[in-house]
Amino acid sequence: MVTTSAVAEAKVSANGQVDNVIELEDLHVHFHTKLGVVRAVNGVTLEIPRGKVVGVVGESGCGKSQTAFAIMQLVPPPGRIVAGKIVLYPKNGPPVNVLRYDRNSDEMRAIRGGHVSMIFQEPMTALNPVYPVGDQIMEAILLHQTTDKKEAAARAVDILGKVGLPNPKRLLGTYPHELSGGMRQRAMIALALSCTPDLLLADEPTTALDVTTQAQILDVMRELQAEIGMSILFVTHNLGVIAQMADEVAVMYLGQLVERAPVEELFDEPRHPYTRALMRSIPHLGTPRHARLNVIEGGLPNQYSQVPGCAFHPRCPVAQPGLCDVYQPALRPVTPTVEVSCFLYHNLDGTPVAAPTQTASSGTGPPLGDALPA
Repeated sequence: MVTTSAVAEAKVSANGQVDNVIELEDLHVHFHTKLGVVRAVNGVTLEIPRGKVVGVVGESGCGKSQTAFAIMQLVPPPGRIVAGKIVLYPKNGPPVNVLRYDRNSDEMRAIRGGHVSMIFQEPMTALNPVYPVGDQIMEAILLHQTTDKKEAAARAVDILGKVGLPNPKRLLGTYPHELSGGMRQRAMIALALSCTPDLLLADEPTTALDVTTQAQILDVMRELQAEIGMSILFVTHNLGVIAQMADEVAVMYLGQLVERAPVEELFDEPRHPYTRALMRSIPHLGTPRHARLNVIEGGLPNQYSQVPGCAFHPRCPVAQPGLCDVYQPALRPVTPTVEVSCFLYHNLDGTPVAAPTQTASSGTGPPLGDALPA
């Protein structure tokens, strides 16, 4: 359990309930190398509501996975968390500022698995190849739930069955290399959910799977999420998966959030120029066979450089010279449910723009169904 010594200064409602399971405030993750500093996460502020699925999307290298790793304090060297606050609100216990603990402390180990679990991107490397799958699941249960090995084995069989694996009792003694890719991914989900965490971090859990297995895995995650009542931070570059899984979406670019909205609103009316460019790049059924795919013009800047002003302005078709290339826009509300970091919607002083540019505000996102995986 989380100790009271780490109680964070958190905002709690009048009735003592907190709607968010975790809150990230101005999080910075830097990698200090011989060639310079890579700012993988550059000032992310994000809340994950209790019982909801928040999807994080963006191009490769935008900081999605490192945000998830920071929550678990698993940022690999030479990276480190240089600033920010991560406040966890367990179902049972006081709020905790996770970054007050050393990454190797007993308290941090109690949080990992017990309160926050993670499905890693590649199950073949995440699972230990020299231990049976059952032993790895039982280890987490024995560490966080019970000291009775028979009870731990029974729970392992139960969770393996819930993720749809056949003959779960036999699988307790099966090694990872004896399972198919889809079965290994289900075993990873079983391991992550074995202790019914408050928050599940899913780092592109369906990337290496075929579309049929992918759909099955997503169905399993949704069913277990509803049964356990946990929250999910779903990291992916696949907007079709986001359309199927997420309740809310956070769009990242170069380590910063540029837009956050409910999934229906994001697909119906993407507002940030980068979000709109991502939407246009989705292939659509019915597109002529030899038609060229839409691409985002330009390329990502050098990872060691700092882009002045808005990070997206060198690639933005509606960038305003003297403004977007000088000042960095803040993430501000556009509607009660949508936040955007763009001067098309807010002036430099934060006041709303009277009539946002039509090019940026008109909805050209695909219908929600068109973005679903095949």
